[in-house]
Order: sequence, then structure tokens, then C-alpha cells
Amino acid sequence: MLDLQAYDGVVSEIYEAALVPARWEAALTRMIATFGPRDWEVAFLLWERHVPPTGRFLGSAGVNPMAHSVYIGNFAGQNEWSQASRKLRVGQVEHSDTLITRRRFKQSSLYRDFLQHWGYGVAIIGMLHRHGPDQLGLVLPGPLAREPGELLEAVRLLLPHFQRAARISRRIQEADLRAATATSVLDASPYAVFALGRDMRLQLANAAGQAMLGSGGLLTLLGDRLSVADARAQAELRAMSLGKGRDRAFSVTLHDDRFRQHIFTALAVGDRLGGEFDNQAGGASLMLIGGQRVSVAGDLVAQIEQSFGLTAAEARLAGHLCEGSGLEGYARDRSVSLHAARYVLKNVFAKTGARSQAELLALLNEAPLGWKALPGR
Repeated sequence: MLDLQAYDGVVSEIYEAALVPARWEAALTRMIATFGPRDWEVAFLLWERHVPPTGRFLGSAGVNPMAHSVYIGNFAGQNEWSQASRKLRVGQVEHSDTLITRRRFKQSSLYRDFLQHWGYGVAIIGMLHRHGPDQLGLVLPGPLAREPGELLEAVRLLLPHFQRAARISRRIQEADLRAATATSVLDASPYAVFALGRDMRLQLANAAGQAMLGSGGLLTLLGDRLSVADARAQAELRAMSLGKGRDRAFSVTLHDDRFRQHIFTALAVGDRLGGEFDNQAGGASLMLIGGQRVSVAGDLVAQIEQSFGLTAAEARLAGHLCEGSGLEGYARDRSVSLHAARYVLKNVFAKTGARSQAELLALLNEAPLGWKALPGR
């Protein structure tokens, strides 16, 4: 049975988001943090149109900003989950297994070229609204190996509130279904983002990307072409930019001269999205997204989770604080806003009894958990 007090708190956040759409991230974060099992950490509200295929994210939690643009440009309205969800009645919530078999979904481009890189292969899907070729859905992707537990029940009970909030929200009612331009998404991204044309020609780099180029080492410019320090990665990226890559997406880990780890994801760009980067014939053919990743040991997170009764997300935040990355480092590493990170920290304080980050670190230092030495020990 769901905790009624926790349920009421989520409902309150949903109606706050109806009045202030920027709060959808907080509402979705609270829902999955309250009712989701470990590793179910993503949720989003999505308008989609099937003919012609397009879409728009109205709110999301746990989703990298660049993933919005990649999904809209390559999969919106035409992937297997989108097509299968057309069977749903308005107000209906189902596990994706009831809409499409896992075997069939694993053969889809959405899974092979996108979701499997993050370990996702199932989802909870709720239909909020439908108008002609347009539909508004609530989607919570999850890992293949873990059942959603009470999250499915919670979404079924919460869906009417999402529907009412969607009606209240003027911005949702006036949504024009046009995808945000790639340039605006790039500018808002906390990660280094590069749009590359054929043969690795640099067409666009956001502020973080320009800073990385200026620092030298990992990525450099040779004329107007981007060059990666790792020769093998350079060869794969060049092949992908020429349309000869084996996959539409792959990840690579690079280390700078200070031995810091940087993780990059390369994604082949569809024609509709690629043309938005510049006026050159053909537009962009490749996106490279990444940045420094804060390393938090899995055993440290597990020990904190078990010792203090925290959720996986709460324990991961505590682990980031232990490693010295701070709240900003956690938000950057998990692709969430500082507002969402502060919400998770508030829950950590409530469960541990700490009243500040300093008190929390002191408590973790004193805890006889047997983990590696923490800062200040």
C-alpha cells in the first residue's frame, strides 16, 4: 500500500508544476524518488505527433538535455513505443511488456541505437491526452532486469492528477509541438557539445565545448576539423561522420593530462535535426557530447544506502559529497538541475538527521562502515 503522506506530497508538486511548468522536473523527480525502485530514475512528459513525426518534451527528470534533441530528431512519433502507445485509451497506464514483446523491442532502432547504452529496455507508459495525430504521454523508462514495484501502481493513481495539471497549464495547452532548435539546446547544456559535419568538420560547439578546446589535450582543432587524442576513437568518430560507422551511437572514455576521466557519447544525427545546425549542404552528421565524470565507487554508494536507509539516488548524492564534488558536481553528473539536487539532499538530511552538508560529512566520517578514507579523516 502506498504511503498516503508521500502520495499527497507528489500530488502537490504536480499541481505546482501546472502553474509553473519549470517545476515539472521537481514533480517527476519526487515521484520516482518516492515510489521508484533502485535504477528507475527517469521520467518525462512528451507530446508526439505521428504524421509527420515530431514531438516536444514538456518536462523531464534524469534526462540529459542533449537526449531531448536526439530523440526528437531521430525517434519521435515513429518508434515502437510511440506506435504501440496509440493502442492506449486516454487515462490508461500500462507496462511496455503488455504493448510490445521484449524480443521485438530489442530489434528496434530505439533500443539498439539509443536506450541500450543506458541499460533501459522497458517502460511504464501513461496516456494523458490525445488530439487528432497528437498525443501527450507520461513515460518512465526502466532497466530490463528490474521490475517497477509499486511505481506502476503509483503512476496509475497519479495519472488523473497529471491530466488535470496538463489542462490547467496554459503552456501545455498552447504547445505548438515544434522541437526546440538544436542551437538553443546546445547553449543550455552543462556538457561539452559538438556538432560535426562530414569528415569531422566542426560546425558548432557550445560554451563548455569551446572551453574544452581552449584547454588543449583531449580535443583539438586541426584546421576546421575536430581531433580526438585517442587514435581508435578518432577513427570510429571519423567513420561515423562519413556515414560509414558500424553503430549509430557509441561511448568513449578519455583521460586528460591530469588523469581525470571524461566520458563522451557520439550520436549519428538524422537529416531533419542535422540541417538545423548550419546552412551548409547536408548539415551536421554527428554529435559528440560529454565531459568530466565524477567517479563515485559503487560499493561506497551501496554502503551508505544500507547504513542509513537511503534510496539509491540519495545514497549517490551522499557519495558525491564524500568524494568532494559537491552539490553542483552531483547535478552535473546526473544531468539534473540544482533544484532537483537540493530536493534529494533535503531527503538525505531528513533520514540521517543532519542539518547541513558539514554535519552530513561529519556523520559519514564517523560511521563505522569500513569504506575508504573520506575527506578530513
